Amino acid sequence: MIGVADPGQAEIDLAGGMLTCPSCTGPLQPWGHARARTVRDHGTATVLLRPRRARCRACRRIDVLLPAVVAPRRADTTAVIGFALQASARGTGYRRIAAQLQRP
Repeated sequence: MIGVADPGQAEIDLAGGMLTCPSCTGPLQPWGHARARTVRDHGTATVLLRPRRARCRACRRIDVLLPAVVAPRRADTTAVIGFALQASARGTGYRRIAAQLQRP
């Protein structure tokens, strides 16, 4: 997975051949989309996203361009994860953090 700060700019860069493969530094090309997924945000809000996939022209490796608002293989956004980490660093217990975030 490749993290991108701005998915719109990443799409432009991908179409222009400006993004490179992390393993061989060959140019990446658009290669469809990954499966649609729902990620939990603060409270009961959710974020629906369908990340872009890219394929290297040289080594044929396929990567997913994941927006920075989500973390790989996590059900919550990075804002929620950051809030929980900050609360934990302040000494708040995990049960209270879960209650504040409306999580089980």
